[in-house]
Amino acid sequence: MSDGFYFDRNAVAARLEAAAKPIHDRNLIPVWSDETFLGEPISRRYDAHANALRLHAALPDAKVLITIREQKAMAYSLYVEYVRQGGFASLTEFIGTGQEELAYSPFLRLDHLLFDRAVAFYQSLFGREKFKLLKMNHKSLSYA
Repeated sequence: MSDGFYFDRNAVAARLEAAAKPIHDRNLIPVWSDETFLGEPISRRYDAHANALRLHAALPDAKVLITIREQKAMAYSLYVEYVRQGGFASLTEFIGTGQEELAYSPFLRLDHLLFDRAVAFYQSLFGREKFKLLKMNHKSLSYA
């Protein structure tokens, strides 16, 4: 449930532990992955901060790997996904110009692409030793 008032740390931890048990029994490491941990601009969900807090509350000893893309490639990919889902705004309307009236918000807020903020926050929650960053671009992968 996305409403933070209903978040039950113990219930989430119990569900994840139950799901992880058969994986641990095979001496493997469970991996939970969701591309929306850092938000979902197409749905105008900018809940990365709350997601990080919930993940840390449920699994404080977790190791975290975040994969990021170059911002222009990410913006374009999000726009293509938006159009495939039936969106009809132009690319400029989707991203915005930075000159919008206060009441208007483009789908993709450019501050969403400032990944360094999410990286620093996850490092502060879980510790640098439990955090890895994978940077992707169209030519190669690199670990930071």
